[in-house]
Amino acid sequence: MNVSDLLPLHPDGYVRYWLIAGPTESPHDPGDLETDLAIRENAIDPTILPALPPPEMGSGETGPDDIPWQYHDAKHNVFAECSGFWHNLTKLNTFFATELH
Repeated sequence: MNVSDLLPLHPDGYVRYWLIAGPTESPHDPGDLETDLAIRENAIDPTILPALPPPEMGSGETGPDDIPWQYHDAKHNVFAECSGFWHNLTKLNTFFATELH
């Protein structure tokens, strides 16, 4: 059996199966605003930030911020997201990874 038969793409081509590390939560620091804006501006132009080597990926392997990778199945959703509700402004970091063949 082919792996693509086990984990098929959405009919429109979206990837629905991911490994995730996170989310990590930390209180929002208003002093981070300039850093956050710089990250967003740099993310628009991929030539500004250097490409990172691919992380060691695998369920249970240690991912970024020493958080283990976990399998995430988006079910019928075409977006990979881990949402929630927080009473205070909170900074969240979640890393998503997949491998395409």
